[in-house]
Amino acid sequence: MINLPPNSEPEPDFAIIHNQDDNYLSAHPKPADVLLVMEVSDSSLDYDRDVKIPLYARASISDYWIFQYSGQF
Repeated sequence: MINLPPNSEPEPDFAIIHNQDDNYLSAHPKPADVLLVMEVSDSSLDYDRDVKIPLYARASISDYWIFQYSGQF
């Protein structure tokens, strides 16, 4: 989870964050801690694009990747 103001805590599939001495045991990362957020989408693609991207953008998290999984390799 990432703490986003005012009251949002989205759960990205993967995030690269700055290191913290307590490994974020005392609190979830804040936007300033986030270097990159990644989502792996299949059925959640619309939600990731329409809901999560604006949340991250309002929190000034500019690096956000969506990987669309088609169900085949």
